[in-house]
Parts: sequence; structure tokens; C-alpha cells
Amino acid sequence: MNIQFHTSLFVVGFLPIYLIFGFLCVLIAIFYLGLQKIGKFVRNRTGYWHFGLFNVGLVLLVISANLENPYKNLDFYVYSEYSFVGALSALLISFLIFVFGVIKSIMK
Repeated sequence: MNIQFHTSLFVVGFLPIYLIFGFLCVLIAIFYLGLQKIGKFVRNRTGYWHFGLFNVGLVLLVISANLENPYKNLDFYVYSEYSFVGALSALLISFLIFVFGVIKSIMK
């Protein structure tokens, strides 16, 4: 019975993170569709890279938020920092690829 409560608290506690990133995914998809409707196509390969790096950044960000308290074990703290830096790097590169693809499609 405790496992169900802990699991439900875990899901409810991190729900806003998933909702925010899900909302961003929907906005980006609508933007891609809008570009497609006006005849400015973004290459599929660029979209795949953007989607993949965005999801990798999301997963790493959630992992870094879920690691143990740094005062319990020093190794978890180091992994948490690496995961957070990796998440921010992946999200930044994903954003740059998105901007590059949009600019390239508008310039055509």
C-alpha cells in the first residue's frame, strides 16, 4: 500500500514538468504545421534532430531532478550536476536546431 502512495506522489509531484514540456511540444508541432501550410517546409532530418535532442534534454532534466539528496551520497550529487548540464546542453542545441530549420525554410 505504501508503494502506491509513493508512486502516486511521485507522479503528481513531477506532473507540472511534463505538462510544460508537453505544451512546448504541441506549440512547436503547430509551428511546423503552420510553416507547412504556407509552403515553407522544414526538412524531416532537421525536425528529427530537434525532436530527439529535445526529448533527451527532457529525460536528463527529469533524471537530474529525481536523484537523491546531495548530502546523503556525494556520487549522486556529481551525477545530478552532470545530468543537469547535459540536459541544458541538449535543450539549447535543440532550440538552435529549431531556429536554424525555421530560418532555412523561410529563406527558401
